[in-house]
Formats: sequence, structure tokens, C-alpha cells
Amino acid sequence: MRIVGAELDYLLYEPMKEFITMTILLIGNIPLMYFLNKEWYQTLMFTSFGKAILAICTTVIFVSLAAVIKLTKPVEYRR
Repeated sequence: MRIVGAELDYLLYEPMKEFITMTILLIGNIPLMYFLNKEWYQTLMFTSFGKAILAICTTVIFVSLAAVIKLTKPVEYRR
């Protein structure tokens, strides 16, 4: 019984772990871009095109978070 519970926990929280990893990679690229190529960072932060890209990324993060929450919601048992 415990093995089944552990497997279900793993399957239930795996999408959340993947979401957190991908979000850290997405957000972590912004400061990394500052150190690697300041011109690209300036374009991303201070032009309307760059701000639109950041807005799209933020929207995708929130939509993905809603989907992950829906996936990780525990199943209700009915008798």
C-alpha cells in the first residue's frame, strides 16, 4: 500500500517539479543575458518588442501554472 502511495505522489507532483524547473530556466536567462551580451539585454528590457516578449513569457508562465495546478489536484474518492 505504501509503495502505491509513493508512486502516486511521484506521478502527482512530477508536473509541478518540471514546471518549477522550466520557470527557473526561463527567468534565469534574463540576468544571464545581461552578463553574456548587454546589447541583447538592453533590447529585451527597454524596447517595446522586448517588453512584448517578456509579457508573453509572463502570460505563458501563469497559464502553465494554472494547468499544472489542475494536473496536481488530488483525486477525490467517492463511495
